[in-house]
Amino acid sequence: MNDPVASFERKLLFISLASMLFFGSIDALRSMVTPMMQADLQLNYLQISAAFSLGSVGYLTGSFTGGLAVDRFGLKAVTLWGGVLIAAGLLLYMNVAAYFWFAAGFVIAGIGGGILEIGINGAVPAVSRSADDQARYFNWLHGFYGIGATGLPLWSVWILEHFNNWRSGFWLEISLLGCILLFAVFFRYGHVTTKRQERRSDPVPISRAGGYPKLMSLLAAIMTYVMAEVGFATWLPSYVVQVSKLTLTEGAFCLSGFYLIFTLGRLSAHWWMNRIGQEKAVMISSTAAIVTLGIAMSGNRATLALFIVAGLCFSVIFPTIASIACHVYADHAGKVLGYLFTASGIGAMLGNGIIGLLANHFGLKAGFSVILFFLGCVLICMWIVIRLNKSAVLAVNAGERLER
Repeated sequence: MNDPVASFERKLLFISLASMLFFGSIDALRSMVTPMMQADLQLNYLQISAAFSLGSVGYLTGSFTGGLAVDRFGLKAVTLWGGVLIAAGLLLYMNVAAYFWFAAGFVIAGIGGGILEIGINGAVPAVSRSADDQARYFNWLHGFYGIGATGLPLWSVWILEHFNNWRSGFWLEISLLGCILLFAVFFRYGHVTTKRQERRSDPVPISRAGGYPKLMSLLAAIMTYVMAEVGFATWLPSYVVQVSKLTLTEGAFCLSGFYLIFTLGRLSAHWWMNRIGQEKAVMISSTAAIVTLGIAMSGNRATLALFIVAGLCFSVIFPTIASIACHVYADHAGKVLGYLFTASGIGAMLGNGIIGLLANHFGLKAGFSVILFFLGCVLICMWIVIRLNKSAVLAVNAGERLER
């Protein structure tokens, strides 16, 4: 006999996984067509990075709004509104020539992206029954982002060769988004929020659950990680073509290879991550990413393969930080997810803007190198979280001794 609760959870996860597949594919497509956008609209590095950064401002606004709205209006409402706004933004920047409207399309799509991310990530705490489940589902969810991003760069090269128009691939993305939204429309969510159906009558305040210093450290960690990941994914094809002097197809292979390893790392993370601790897993991954990228950028053509290997280092950082935060602040998961994705929106905005600014003044190699600094900040933030955990344990032990 089928368990109706389990069936509901599977369908809810299906919508989230399919939506994350869409996010991965459209981000990879946008990275691949960046040189064509620049050529078609005659934009310099600063202008194109400004459009990306404005999209991140929209994402920041959407994720903060979605985080506040999800527990009031439910996952279905934020999922549908987010998807509709993404489609509107895409249609705008695909069909205009003026830079103002082109950038406005990025803002609208960014707002929708932030709202939709809350809807699809909110499904994880809604269906998880333990901390291990939550960590596994977050890594699976963001692993599907990698699946979407893995095949798209190569496929998009084929599309661009046949249609010679950077807008062509976006029509397929809108079709995929439409199918996801149609499924969500007919799926009976009920009033599901990030807290399932059970609500505590006396939720533990954030100040007691983990404290604001730990929350601030987690937000800083996720912000600086996104600065690194978004900057890397956005500018890697341009770096390979303009700094390493390779072809666009070879750049597509590098990006696809990165996302393939990135995806495998996320889908297999649950086999090892919980054995060493989630905080330590983030620190180890950040350190490995710094070393790998440092060698790749300082070497010659032979070391370019390390850009692909870096996918394994990047893979678990974002979903693991999200899992840590949602577990520590379980009674405020919707709000905390809103904070996390607001921080990630700030990271995407600042990361692309800083890289674009440095590239415009000092060259793309100098701009791309700042990614190492961003990863170093992630490492420091997670070290602070671990120190705060140890301090909290010592305080509890001291309190128990005094009671005795």
